[in-house]
Amino acid sequence: RRANAALSQTQEINRFLSELLSKASPNYVGGDVTVREALDHASQQIATSFRDQPQVEMGLRGTLAHNGVTVAAFPARVAAAMSATGRWAALAGIAALTGALALPRIDGAEFFVLTPRVLAAAGVFLVGWGTVTAVTSTRLPAVAVVCAACFAPGLGIALLGPLTTYAEARSASALARQIDPAARVVAFESFEPGLAFYLGRPVPLLSDTGGELTSNYVRAQLGRLTPSATLRPVAALSTLLRDPAPLYVVTAPARLRKLRRFGGRLIALYADRRSVLLAAGASRADQIRSDGGQHRSGAS
Repeated sequence: RRANAALSQTQEINRFLSELLSKASPNYVGGDVTVREALDHASQQIATSFRDQPQVEMGLRGTLAHNGVTVAAFPARVAAAMSATGRWAALAGIAALTGALALPRIDGAEFFVLTPRVLAAAGVFLVGWGTVTAVTSTRLPAVAVVCAACFAPGLGIALLGPLTTYAEARSASALARQIDPAARVVAFESFEPGLAFYLGRPVPLLSDTGGELTSNYVRAQLGRLTPSATLRPVAALSTLLRDPAPLYVVTAPARLRKLRRFGGRLIALYADRRSVLLAAGASRADQIRSDGGQHRSGAS
């Protein structure tokens, strides 16, 4: 069935192009018609001749836009290309809206940005922009230029709200707000690049490999760089836990089981997709839980 549909579409395109070229022939009985005039007339005729065949219409508009580079007037080329682009954008928007309805959630370490809300916002914009562009570009070439210029900023504005949640989830600002500015804080086999920035001070990393820093130099020179004020071995956590002073420990969810092997009272205060914040020390942890319990987010 698909093969027959493709064959029929190809035959329709070939028939239309044959008629187009015959009108530009010197032997055409209708008079002396240039190729440019034939292309301009064909661009207007496509919308009415293939109203019920959108795939053929889009294929022809793309062909005219591509092959008319040297013969068609510049505004007409822009209008034809933008009209075809608008139709494809509208189809992409419909696909995005379908995905937003059919896929309740898309999980992924880095691509969870593709949430239903993001897909819906992108779909609505693409359908609206594509429809306006496809309808108006062929009649008003100047509108095609305006539509092209408005695409990127328009899509950015449409996604600004839906992407806020994604941006905040990758930021360490919410995590930093849960930490007492005067308390000690260390990272256990996990590294949040923005945490030191929001705290305004270095955050020592407890690691036996230094791989969390994603630096080949650190891994190669680990023996020379540790122990230091910012990079210490994992075993140093036992000494830190014995100190009665308040201590915060930041780690990844996958490192929680290993962290709890060190003993001590570790109270989970905050959690997100990337990090878990724990407080060490019974009295300080209890105080934090009573004073700031409203800031807990998925911690366990």
